[in-house]
Amino acid sequence: MAKIEVYDGMPVIEASDQDGLEKKLSAMPERPEKYVVRISKRATKIKKWAFSTVHSNEIAAVLIPDSIIDIEEEAFLGCSCLTSIVIPDSVKFVGSGAFAECNGLTNVIIGKSVQYICGTAFRDCTGLTNIVIPDSVIIIEDGAFRDCTGLTSVVFGKSVERIRNRAFKGCSSLNKIVLPSSVIKVGNGAFDGCTALNSIIIPKSLTDIGKDAFPEGVEILRQ
Repeated sequence: MAKIEVYDGMPVIEASDQDGLEKKLSAMPERPEKYVVRISKRATKIKKWAFSTVHSNEIAAVLIPDSIIDIEEEAFLGCSCLTSIVIPDSVKFVGSGAFAECNGLTNVIIGKSVQYICGTAFRDCTGLTNIVIPDSVIIIEDGAFRDCTGLTSVVFGKSVERIRNRAFKGCSSLNKIVLPSSVIKVGNGAFDGCTALNSIIIPKSLTDIGKDAFPEGVEILRQ
């Protein structure tokens, strides 16, 4: 019998989707309650709904290799036991809802090649407290971090141009925002409901600001 690899005290299972994962689990003498998924190095993308249903309450960690270029929509939707994700520098695209409702997620490292964070990618990740947007990101799409109620800090990379509608709506613990000079558009309701914000610093060049982009009464400072 092959030796089972262990990571952080849990068995590691290599798979690229739910079907492959279930085959590996079924072959084990005893099904573990929690385990780590290692994405196969042969894969170039993590497909839509890859791990979002049957196993969403069992996957405690995911090891993503640098062969992955795309993480498609809702790939890890509702994986509530995930606590940390490292998106490697090979990844260029994080799809809609890719990590939505992963409410146990407290740490996310976004790789330096991601250009688009798609709509609702991290929606309802209520355990997430801070996020660093790398310099490679150009657009943060609709609702990307909506209702991340534990989020207190966002550091924006110097290439972000557009923050779409409701991107950070309902992030009620967010207490400081400094938008870089690259930002040319902030969409409708982008920071609406961020009730802990007292002030927000925006570039002087930013003129395209949508309806209810910022909370009512927040002080807007230009620099």
